[in-house]
Amino acid sequence: TSVASGFISEEGWREQLSEALQDISVDDLPDSLAECETIEDLRTVWCRLKANAQIWEKVRPRISRDGRFAYVVKCYNDIGNGNYDELPYDLVVSSCMMDIWAFGLLIFSMCSQSSLFHTTIDGDLHNIQAYEDLFNWNYEIAQQKISDSIKDPLAQDLLLKLLVPEDERISSMDLILQHPFFGPSSSVEAHNILEEYEERQLKSIEMSRMQEIKENIRNEKQRLSMEKHCKVLFDRLDDIMFPTGLILLPYQLEFNRLSNVLEIPRDQQSLSLGVMIGDQLIKLNTVLAKLSFWLRVKENLSQKGGGEFKAKVMSWIQRAKSEGSQSIAKEIVSAVACDQRFEGICIEMLDEEMSISNARAFIRDPMKAAAFLLDGIIDTLLRCYSSQSSLYLIDEFRGVPAMNLSDTSTNTYPLQIKANEKDFKEGLVPFMIMTMMIATSFDGLDGISIVGS
Repeated sequence: TSVASGFISEEGWREQLSEALQDISVDDLPDSLAECETIEDLRTVWCRLKANAQIWEKVRPRISRDGRFAYVVKCYNDIGNGNYDELPYDLVVSSCMMDIWAFGLLIFSMCSQSSLFHTTIDGDLHNIQAYEDLFNWNYEIAQQKISDSIKDPLAQDLLLKLLVPEDERISSMDLILQHPFFGPSSSVEAHNILEEYEERQLKSIEMSRMQEIKENIRNEKQRLSMEKHCKVLFDRLDDIMFPTGLILLPYQLEFNRLSNVLEIPRDQQSLSLGVMIGDQLIKLNTVLAKLSFWLRVKENLSQKGGGEFKAKVMSWIQRAKSEGSQSIAKEIVSAVACDQRFEGICIEMLDEEMSISNARAFIRDPMKAAAFLLDGIIDTLLRCYSSQSSLYLIDEFRGVPAMNLSDTSTNTYPLQIKANEKDFKEGLVPFMIMTMMIATSFDGLDGISIVGS
C-alpha cells in the first residue's frame, strides 16, 4: 500500500520497504519484486500483480503434498506479441476434442447429479487432489469413476467414449449423436451394450463373493488366533504379553536361496527326526480332536434327555455292523453339533473295536483318556530332541517361522535352548499344541509340514 500510494521515497527505498515489512526484507519477496531496480519498477510490478490476482489464482502452480510436483493449467493470453518460449509448457491447439470433453462433463453432471472432479462454485479445480486426479486420468480410472457414479448402462458406455484421454476419445459430435444413448433402447447396438453390462455385473458379484470369502477366512484366522487359544488354555484374558506361536525343532532350518524358503537339513538324521516329530504332532492333534468330540458327546449325555441320547449311541454302534459307517457318522456329528471334520473320529469308533479306538475310555472320562494318550505322545516327542534344540517363533497367519530372510543377523529367533522334561511338558508343549491346531485348521497335514520344515 505504501508503494502504490507513494509514501516511500526513491532514495533508500529498499531499506524503507524492508523496515515497513517488519518480518521480511525486499530480498525475500518473489523474484519479480525483489529484482526491481527502482521504486517505480516495484510500483509497476506490484500494481500488475494486484490487477491479475484473480487470474493468478486460477493459473498459479499447485504443489503436490510431497513437494515433488507442481500442477498448472495450460493457458496464455495471446493479445499482443508474447514470447511463447517463456512458458514452462507447450501450448495445446484448440480443437473439437476439447468440446467433446466438455460435452462429456455436462452429460456426466446430468446423469450423476455431481461433478467429475471436485470443483469450486466457479468451476475451477478445488484442491491439489483434484489437480492430481486430472493429471493421472486414464481409461481405467474413468471406467471406475463412471461405473461408481452412474447406473445407466447406455450412459456409462457413452461417457467411456467421451471422458477418456484424447487418443481414445470419440472424434466428432456426429458420431456421438449416433450413440444408442440418444436413440431407442431396443436397437441392436443398445442390446449388445446391455448384454455386456450384465456380464460385467455378474463378474463384479463374483468378485465381491470372493472378497467376502477372503474376509471371512481372515476373520476366522483372527478368531482362532494363538492369543485366543492361549487365553483359553491359561485362563488369562487380558495380560498375554509374550509370543504364543512356537515350535521346538531338534535341528536348525537352512535357508534355500533358490526357493527363498527355510528348509529342514538334508542329512538322514534330521530327515528321520522331522518325520518322527511330524507323526507325533499329527497323533497329538488327533487326540485333541477326539477330546473335543467326546466332551461334546458327554455334554449331550449329561443333559436332560441324556438317556435317550445314550440309546441313540448304542443304536448307531449296532447299525454300523450292518450299514455303512460313513452315513451313520454324519448323523452322529449332526446330533452333537460338531464340524463335519469330526466324521473321521466317528468312523474310527464304528469300524474298529471300541478298545482300539479308545472310545470306551473317552466315554467314561474324556479328560483322563486324553491325558493318558498325550503323555505317551509327549514322551516320544521328548526323545526326539538333543541337548541343544532350536525354538522358532511361528507366524500364525502363514504357518512359517517369523524371520527376516534377507538379513538373518537381525533375527531374535531361533533361540538355542536345552529343554528338560519338566520345561518341555509344562512350558513348550502347550504352545506347540496351539501351533499345530492353527496349522492344521487351515492347511491340514500340509500345515504341519510347513511348520516343521
